[in-house]
Amino acid sequence: MNATIKKILMAGGFGVIASLLFMLIIYTGAGLIGWVIFALILFCAYALWNKRARTELMKREENFDILKSDKK
Repeated sequence: MNATIKKILMAGGFGVIASLLFMLIIYTGAGLIGWVIFALILFCAYALWNKRARTELMKREENFDILKSDKK
């Protein structure tokens, strides 16, 4: 009787540990994917803004020397 209860409790404990480990792996992966998507959104927004600002400055010919030195 004592050995049976011990086996049941050990199996239950290992099940709880395995389920917690599985959730940790899933949530970590989802978090990493979320951070990567956030970083890509920021990078693309910066690239689009930079491109638009340069074209607007070139249209008005403001700070044209600075723009020429950046492209070298």
